[in-house]
This record gives sequence, structure tokens and C-alpha cells, in this order.
Amino acid sequence: LGLDIGTESVGYAVTDENYNILKFNGKNMWGSRLFDEAQTAAERRTFRSGRRRLQRRAWRIQLLQELFSEEISKVDQSFFVKMKESPLILTDKTNGQKYTLFNDDDYSDIDYYSEFPTIYHLRRYLMKTQDTPDIRLVYLAIHHIMKHRGHALFTGSLEKIKNFNEVFRQLIDEIIAEELEFSIYPDQEMNDKIESILKNEKLTKLQKKMQLRKVTGAKTRSEKAVFDLLCGATVKVSDIFNNEEFDNIEYSKISFSDFKYDEYQVSLESDLNELFNIIRLAKAVYDWSVFVKLLGEYDSISEAKIAIYEKHRQDLTKLKKTVKCELGIEAYKDFFEKTEDKYNNYVAYIGMTKKNGKKNPINGVKCTKEDFYKCLEKAIVEKLPESEDKRYIKEEIDKGDFLPMQTSKDNGILPNQVHLYELNAIIENLEDRIPV
Repeated sequence: LGLDIGTESVGYAVTDENYNILKFNGKNMWGSRLFDEAQTAAERRTFRSGRRRLQRRAWRIQLLQELFSEEISKVDQSFFVKMKESPLILTDKTNGQKYTLFNDDDYSDIDYYSEFPTIYHLRRYLMKTQDTPDIRLVYLAIHHIMKHRGHALFTGSLEKIKNFNEVFRQLIDEIIAEELEFSIYPDQEMNDKIESILKNEKLTKLQKKMQLRKVTGAKTRSEKAVFDLLCGATVKVSDIFNNEEFDNIEYSKISFSDFKYDEYQVSLESDLNELFNIIRLAKAVYDWSVFVKLLGEYDSISEAKIAIYEKHRQDLTKLKKTVKCELGIEAYKDFFEKTEDKYNNYVAYIGMTKKNGKKNPINGVKCTKEDFYKCLEKAIVEKLPESEDKRYIKEEIDKGDFLPMQTSKDNGILPNQVHLYELNAIIENLEDRIPV
């Protein structure tokens, strides 16, 4: 009996000692059985962990509502019902009220969003105000913090996790322990230079790569690949570990700036086994650089997010003015108002369009920042004459900072210490003016 066992089939043949095919009931005893290729549990594990995450979030929100329910019911008994029914159209709502959050005679959703354009404006207000705020405003801010509480990968205080040396040293120690082709063990002076390069938001990925290679003296494949990875560049896994066998794995090239990285890291971990710890620690260093860049010079994430909001507004004003003046009204309407499948214009980027002064969400999935930048360069930037505005737009695109969004994949790298800091600040500021 001979068997040919594959991933999707098993072939068999029965012969005598001279390899002549034998027969049974007049039929040759050979053939094959086909079946679907076995799949790993990675995909099911992703869905399962996602369900657990959503269940834990729902539990936190339910507990928070129980804590606030008595005081909020004194002001607005239907507040939580309105929030729950917010996705419904007016005719489907049980309370029949027009607005989602506030339906007071002297305060409505229009007033709320005019005063607080984003939730981070509200969070900052509650951290600093000397007035006694509406208890519903306090709930909305804490609801957002509890819902988006951040990851728990780092330990210690906010000041401690902002320290580069501790995060970077763990990566270097792991690399040395795995005996990669890596002979760089930075002193404090080199650490400071690496930190300065990684958090310099004025540098592009390519500029960071070249400067890191220069200050570290990286020469081997592993050394160059590791530092390139920290910049968010695309790197071959075989270069990191100096092993050509990794060219055959499903994801042989990786980039932490790739918005799909979170989707395929489970598969990558399965292929690399214990070596994946190096990738995990490298990702922590990359996340640190994104986090520090996002936080910038501000003490709180709300301050930083408000600055992002303002920059998006200023960039948009500049872009709209430039397009209208240089390319005309038709190009303006095409890029800022047109809704069309697979056209990654500004409408697809923010996920909504404005008609008759009213914002309307578009159907389908929003495009990524990378796809939007490609469309922007092809449809607008390449057609603009040389000017200071064009140079500014190109430089900001190269840095990945043009028209930044409040909600982005970078939010996933925020540690829970960031949100805990603001939660404590809100409570300490309001503890003598709100019910305890």
C-alpha cells in the first residue's frame, strides 16, 4: 500500500511485490480522496476575542449607567433611552424626541455640538472648568473614557511610559538573547539620538531610516531591518532574523504602519513562535513613537486631539481655497462632494458628504488615509502649479500629517494611563461640585 499524503488530498495505490496495480471487484485499487485544507484557529480566535472585548465594554457601560442613573433621572429620565435609540430614525423612537442627547427648552444637541465640537473638547472643559456642569455632560465624558480605555501593555505611571529608554532597552535585550546578527548595544548618548529621530514628526519614514542607520552604524541585514521596522517602513521578516526560510511564510513582509497589521499579526505569531517576541517588543517601540508624537507637547490626550481637530480644519480651509482658485469649481465639486464607489476623495475619507447644509453619511466603508493621499496627489496636487501651498501640502502628505483625523488606527496604541490621567483630573476638579 502506497500513500501520497498532501494538505488537501490523499492519494493511494495497492500493488504486488513488482508494483503491478491490483484489482478489487474488477477495479484498479488506486485513487485519491480530496478535502478542504486545514485552517488554523487564528481567524476564530480573532472573532472570539472581539466578542469578549465587546462584552466587557458593554458591562463597563452598564455599571457606569447604574452609578449615574439616580442623579441623571432627576434631570432627564429618558437620557439613557435616547442614547440607546440614537441610531434610529425619528418615527422608530419610543420617546418621539427629535434630538439624541439634549431636548431641554434652553439646551439642545445643536447647542451641545456648537459648544463641544468633539468629545475631547468636553473632556478638557470638565478638567478645567470652575462652573458646576450638567451631570449629563459628566456622564458623556466618563462614558467615552470607559468605552475607549486604551490598552494595558505598559505598566507604571504616564510619566514612566513616556520614557523611551525602558521600552527600547527591552527590545535590545531580547535581540541579544536571541543571538541575531546584531552587534549594536546603544549607550545613553545613542539612545537619546534614536529617541529624537523616532519622535521627530518633521521627518519622513525614509529620512528616519537613513538617520537611524547613520547614528547607529547599522550594517548587517538584521540591524538595518530592525531600525527600519521602528520607523514604520516595510521590512522582510527574513532580513530581521537573517533566515531565508521566512520568505515562505504567509506574511513575509511586515510594516507597523500598515493598517492591516493587527489583522495578520496572529498569523505572524503562529509562524514565528518564540521569535515573535522580538516583533512584539519592536511594535512597542513603534507604538511609543506614535504615542509621543500624538501627545506632542501637551499634558493630556484631549489637548492633543483638539490640536489635531484644529489642524484638520486649517488644512481643509487651505486645500479648498487652493483647489477653487487653481483648478476651478468643477474640480472642487468632484473632490469634495462627489460620492462614487472606489473614488477615494475627501467624501470617502471622512465618510460623509454635505447636501443643503446637512451632513449625510455615505454608504460603504471609508477609505484609508493611504488611499486618500494617493487620490489627493493624483487628482489635485499633481495638477497644481508650483506654490508655497502646494509645497506645504506635499510635505505634510509625506509626513502623514495632512488632514489628520480624530478617529484613526493610531488610537489603538494609546495606553490606559492616558485616559486614567484625564478621568482622575475630571473627578478631582469636580469632586466638590457633583454628587459623590
